[in-house]
Amino acid sequence: MNRVKVKTREQVKSVKALDKAAIAGVRMKNAYIRTKEKAMTNREERQNSPARYAGERVLRAPADGVFRGVKRIGDHVRAGEAAGYVDGAPMVCTIDGVLRGLLADGVPVRRGMKSGDVDPRCEPAHCACVSDKALAVGGGVLEALLHLA
Repeated sequence: MNRVKVKTREQVKSVKALDKAAIAGVRMKNAYIRTKEKAMTNREERQNSPARYAGERVLRAPADGVFRGVKRIGDHVRAGEAAGYVDGAPMVCTIDGVLRGLLADGVPVRRGMKSGDVDPRCEPAHCACVSDKALAVGGGVLEALLHLA
């Protein structure tokens, strides 16, 4: 903690200041977070995993316009089926699975914007859970904060 004298027209005040950047730099050398993403994704070799379909699972807007969904989060979808429309253009699923994420109706989108997500594990219950990666990151942050406090 540094004391800094600040001159004002009326008086000179003594101000306590924390050099936050210096403190954070020292503390951040002692904390880092690693994630292990495959905790629940690959229990069996033949099971579909989100990592295997990383690029195909993302649903992107087919055009600029306003999004309208025809499916809901938790619905089963098949490859080739439309999950929604953007000004009449279908947003088509590229893999079979369960809709884990989808924009709300009426959201303006740009062509190529991420507008939904398909989970290839086909378990609707996963839609109501925190993802493994988010849980690992959150736990690591909490542990680091408790350790540094």
